[in-house]
Amino acid sequence: MTFDCFGTLIDWRHGIRTTGELLFPGHGEAFFAAYIVAEADVEGEGAFKRYRAVLTEATRRAAKQLALDLKPDDATALVSTIPYWPPFGDVGPALGELRKEGWKLALLTNCDRDIIALTQRRLPAPFDAVVTAEDVSAYKPSPAHFRLF
Repeated sequence: MTFDCFGTLIDWRHGIRTTGELLFPGHGEAFFAAYIVAEADVEGEGAFKRYRAVLTEATRRAAKQLALDLKPDDATALVSTIPYWPPFGDVGPALGELRKEGWKLALLTNCDRDIIALTQRRLPAPFDAVVTAEDVSAYKPSPAHFRLF
């Protein structure tokens, strides 16, 4: 059974909003809204970029759009915090039950291999396969993830 990671297993919105709130107190929700638009734009531009570069550039663009003062070192805040974003509450029991019933589990994710390796520590069940954007040099919804899988 295949899963996306962020937004399906990991609470992506909470992670981005909380990091935005740390960077820009009082603006976490606005940062999230601007960030998701910027991320889609960055992923769709030109040649493939590793997800850490997408996170960094989308952070810069979201801050600029909102006229928020982003310190240069803070542009990589999402890269630093992503391994600590929490899973949704029902993920542990659901993955455990699937594993118990004999299902093989796979992650198809738009992030980098090193980031997903750190993130997997928050997930209670091992995955039999992981396909990242870095592996296929493409972002979903491109079918490249599924071709490799």
